[in-house]
Amino acid sequence: LKQVEQHFGKRLIVTSGYRSPAYNKKVRGAEKSQHMYCAAVDVQLPGVSKWELAKYVRAMPGRGGVGTYCHGSIHIDVGPERDWNWKCGRRKA
Repeated sequence: LKQVEQHFGKRLIVTSGYRSPAYNKKVRGAEKSQHMYCAAVDVQLPGVSKWELAKYVRAMPGRGGVGTYCHGSIHIDVGPERDWNWKCGRRKA
């Protein structure tokens, strides 16, 4: 995360860090979400699009999972390398 801040010259805003299993279920997180193991963070960087931020993180050597969310944050974790982009739209109740 420090490398990302240094590259862009800005401080990241953490929108989600650790999640308890109950909270993870409430927000419809993945069943084995890295958030529940203190191994993931969702962030935003003021003045930088989520696409530009995700592109930079995805180019980092040794990175884990990187995902983009509709609401503007990106997910970064230390798990296996993988990518996803959540589409914007209505969620089912």
